[in-house]
Parts: sequence; C-alpha cells; structure tokens
Amino acid sequence: MARPVPAPDPSNNQLRSQTGRTPMIQWTAEQFERYKLLEHHLRPAHAQAAQALITLARLHPGQMQYERVCNELVDVGESIGLLIAGCETIKASGFQPKYTRINVRFRHTCDFCLAHPEIRQRDECNSLEPDPAWGIVVETLLRLTTLATLHSGEQRHSSPHILKKSSRALAALNKIFLREQRHLRNLEPQIVPEIAVVDDRHDFCPDCGHRVSNTSCEGTGDAVDVSSSEMLEGS
Repeated sequence: MARPVPAPDPSNNQLRSQTGRTPMIQWTAEQFERYKLLEHHLRPAHAQAAQALITLARLHPGQMQYERVCNELVDVGESIGLLIAGCETIKASGFQPKYTRINVRFRHTCDFCLAHPEIRQRDECNSLEPDPAWGIVVETLLRLTTLATLHSGEQRHSSPHILKKSSRALAALNKIFLREQRHLRNLEPQIVPEIAVVDDRHDFCPDCGHRVSNTSCEGTGDAVDVSSSEMLEGS
C-alpha cells in the first residue's frame, strides 16, 4: 500500500537551478598561474612608480636629480605597460563553455539555505578576479601623476628641454595607468544567468478559459529540456 505524501509547505516551496554561479569566461590552471605571476610583478613596479612621482613633485627642474627621475618614470612606465599587455593577452585567451542543454530539477530548499544563500558552494573554476587593492593602487597612481603634472606645469621659466621630457614621461605614464584601469574593469565576471522556474499551473487556461488537462512536461526522468523555451528571461 502506497504511503500518503504530505503536501509541501507553500512557504518552503522554493526552487533553485544550481548550487553555484559559473562564470561565462574561464581560464586554464596554467593561464591562471601566469596571470597571478604578472600581477605579483606589478606590485614592485607600482611602488617604484609611486616613489618616482612623489620625488618628481618635490624637485625643481633645475636640480640634477630631476632628469634622472624623468628617465626612471619612462623605464617603469614601459615595464608596467609590458606587464599589463601580458595580462590582457591572458584575459583575451579565456574560453567560453558551450551549453546545449539545461536540466531543470524540481526540489525543495530548506529554510536555513534560504536564510544563508552565501553558504552555497561555488563551482570550481579559474576566474580572474584581481585583488580589490589593485584598483585602489591604480587610482592613487593616477592622482600622483596629476599632481606631478600640475607641479611640472608651474615651472614655466625652467629649461624647455627638461619640461618637455617630463611632460612626455608623465603623459605616457598616465596613459598606461588608464589602460590598466580599463583592464581591471573588463575583469568583472560575466555570470551565466540563473533560470527561475515558476509554477504557473491553473485549473483553467488563462487565455481561452477551457479546463486544463493534467499533462506532464515534455522530457524524460527528472530532466526537462528548456533550451528553446520562450520562458527564459534575458537580463
């Protein structure tokens, strides 16, 4: 004799499509390690650039150290530009998983998981998510570059050759930092959209008013193919 199955609690009748959120762009473990190595090399280069910018803002173009600091800014700017180019190359070489079928499973979620969604385990994948401090460092370097540029612009009566050299170095460095800033913004993960399955069954058809027969969804087992369904919502 079949045992009666109690009706589910409507307040707990929640559905979810997966236990984690998968990035649309992924990278291999080797690419991930190379990217982290480039990010590691950028830290001392950032520190060197910051120190040179602070020093330049305190010097007068007539001092002997001024031209040496300008040359240092040119060198460190080229180093940062090369490292960022490597980061951009790895970022562009990511691959996008292909999805040809979406399985929708109907099940209940406990009240604890509903109250603590952050405990859901994320999918294991290599995602290029930089340290949040990286963006703060780039913002600081852009501000230091602006201050050094203002200081250089106030030295109107100095040697035109020296001022031209410092202006070129600062302009190139500012361009590199803006490029680095754009790279960080492009690293924002693109997430596969979640599919919300809504139980919208009624006894009567909302379009024509006829009684609806109890027909099951198309598919076999617990998997339902909704890859071509018009119920999928775009962001």
